Amino acid sequence: MKWRAPRSYRPVALLPPELCNQIAAGEVLERPASAVKELVENALDADARRIEVEVLDGGKSLIRVSDDGWGMQRQDAENALLRHATSKIETVADLSRIATMGFRGEALASIASVARVSVHTQPRDGAAGTRLEVEGGKITEVREVAAAPGTVIEVRDLFFNTPARLKFLKGDAAEMRRIYAILEKIALAWYDVHFRFVSQGRLRFEVVAHQNQMERVLGLLGRPLHDALYPLPELPPLDGVAVRGYFGEPSFEVKGGAGLHLFVNGRPVQDRTVGAAVQAAYRDLSRGRSPAVLLMLEVEAHKVDVNVHPTKIEVRFANTDAVFRTVYRALREGLAQTPWVTPTPLVAPTSAIAEANGSRVELPRAPMRPGLWDATPWQGKAVVPQALPLWPRAEGVRGGSDVGEDGAWRAGPSAAEAVPPSERGGEGAFFGSLRYVGQIAQTYLLTEDGQGLVIIDQHAAHERMTYERLVAADAARALEIQRLLFPVMVELDGLRAATLEEHQGVLGEMGFELSAFGGNTWVIQAVPAILVGGDYEGMLRSVLDELSSHGWSGGVADAKHALFSRMACHGSVRAGQHLALEEVQALLRDMDAVDFRGHCPHGRPVYFRLSLEEIERRFGRR
Repeated sequence: MKWRAPRSYRPVALLPPELCNQIAAGEVLERPASAVKELVENALDADARRIEVEVLDGGKSLIRVSDDGWGMQRQDAENALLRHATSKIETVADLSRIATMGFRGEALASIASVARVSVHTQPRDGAAGTRLEVEGGKITEVREVAAAPGTVIEVRDLFFNTPARLKFLKGDAAEMRRIYAILEKIALAWYDVHFRFVSQGRLRFEVVAHQNQMERVLGLLGRPLHDALYPLPELPPLDGVAVRGYFGEPSFEVKGGAGLHLFVNGRPVQDRTVGAAVQAAYRDLSRGRSPAVLLMLEVEAHKVDVNVHPTKIEVRFANTDAVFRTVYRALREGLAQTPWVTPTPLVAPTSAIAEANGSRVELPRAPMRPGLWDATPWQGKAVVPQALPLWPRAEGVRGGSDVGEDGAWRAGPSAAEAVPPSERGGEGAFFGSLRYVGQIAQTYLLTEDGQGLVIIDQHAAHERMTYERLVAADAARALEIQRLLFPVMVELDGLRAATLEEHQGVLGEMGFELSAFGGNTWVIQAVPAILVGGDYEGMLRSVLDELSSHGWSGGVADAKHALFSRMACHGSVRAGQHLALEEVQALLRDMDAVDFRGHCPHGRPVYFRLSLEEIERRFGRR
């Protein structure tokens, strides 16, 4: 870890007023996770090699952070409870070259002002240890103790003297997940440190010190993501900016922006410039998905300002163009060595402009290296040569029509003609009466109604039907469950496993029968019958993501809508899936049986109509 330069012990001292005035707004202690983040960062700055975090009631009742770092002398421990007291900076010039996780000297004082805190610290040099008791910011007891080297900080009854803040906290499980997410981020970067996290007396995760980051990814995020990642190529720095890390297969689906794990000099951050570079690199591959990427940016300390946000979650780069180009180049070079792009040199478009960080950043103009199409080893995996298209391409019209030698379409029978009169929709049955013409890109169904062309998105249509059936079955309490002949074993990351444990009862009501197998592995034993044959593992992950982000804050009805939408998406025919004539006819016939409202559960249109008048206008006949 290049950013982890060895440091010697320095005493904690009050900062001069002129330096205090230049430090960004005070620490924002919004919730228990904020306190955990600050305490763990202090432990890392103290050269800790083992950090343990224990919480009760989502951190509201107890937060205990133990480390084996330097420890503190008695006077330093007392000073650490004062505002703007730190061992990490001394002068104004130090703010322009910060190389530590913390630096403002406010974290412990902020926590102590709204909680009951005890500090138990023992220096490594063998000097006497110290125990301090603090309540509401006032030291109530100081005494000499002896213990193992390091520091243990206990925070009890957080916000006991500011009840207004307590009202804005989520439930215990939600607050625990926030703590988990923060520890997971930090542990991903600091893979040579042993981390242990316990909540309500239960071990949530423990990862020993690893030799490389991929071992840490496997231990924290699970095998599916581990196996989908490939190492970035090593490229020379650009204007003091270097990047290493891993990029994911474009087909690996990640919800929202959760796939980007970004660290700048070991600090977990969010940055629009880097996000724009990632999206630009994957633009022609991800097909709308959020790619999985783990990036470790190493930037010269004087070229990145970490003193721009109260929670230090954002940074400011001296040269955003260099950051964009570094990330974009590394990802494109990496993607060029995989089977997901055609074997031609990758040349960044000269006219492409990325809107990032509020400024216009021009993409690189130099040609990239050609793709490598031999079986190149990647972490024990081989890249298989593949010259096929990235996804199915329509060579003509597929389905209920043929393409003759002259290229003309041969229309198949209408759905109404193919279905016996007794099985057709009743009066007003629109979709079942359409004449099926064919399938484009194995995604869109072309039909005609005598007055024009009706184009149907097969996935959106089937998704809406599946959603309506799930809702109706739930309302009638008639959701059928199908036990699986061969149960599906799913290995989850810690956050999803915690969400599943919390909402196992809700998932049972939704038709999922799940049992714990050990660790973060669960077994799917039964699913809603309407979804049989779908991607059960992907469906479960997607539903858990929805539960984690949505929760029940919007009410049961809103939560069920979100969950059923996810389930319907995974239980429906896909875009790019060839449908036989009889399957199309069944789909059109069934579309008349549900309330379509013109859109899928996610708001995308199911179909649109192109009138004959519009077609003739385009051909100049009107």
